[in-house]
Amino acid sequence: MFAYRGDPRITGPNYNAEVHEQLEAAIESGDYDAWIAIRQENNLPMNGRIFQVINADNFDLYKQLHEAMQSGDYDTANSIKAELGLGQGMMKRGKGISQGSGQSRMSGQGRISYGYAGNCPMQN
Repeated sequence: MFAYRGDPRITGPNYNAEVHEQLEAAIESGDYDAWIAIRQENNLPMNGRIFQVINADNFDLYKQLHEAMQSGDYDTANSIKAELGLGQGMMKRGKGISQGSGQSRMSGQGRISYGYAGNCPMQN
């Protein structure tokens, strides 16, 4: 989960493996306060839609989304994204794997973004 511009195979210019591991641990333990603190301590952007949606009350759903993405359960991930109001990224606009455009963020591999405007919120 270190998508850059929606491609989970590429790390962005601000990627820091240590910080990424800390963020992953906070998500996996369901610790919203730690997740926010790590982002703040490392001056990571917090202006995307996800930060308008995810809060301490629904962080467990975000954890479930993370787990579904990690395990490749994209149906569950999409369901949770819809429940949280995060949308479907490029798929929402009719592009992506369903139409096989080959130019989408999914690159035909069944991957979806978390709805973070093309950047993993744990990375940049």
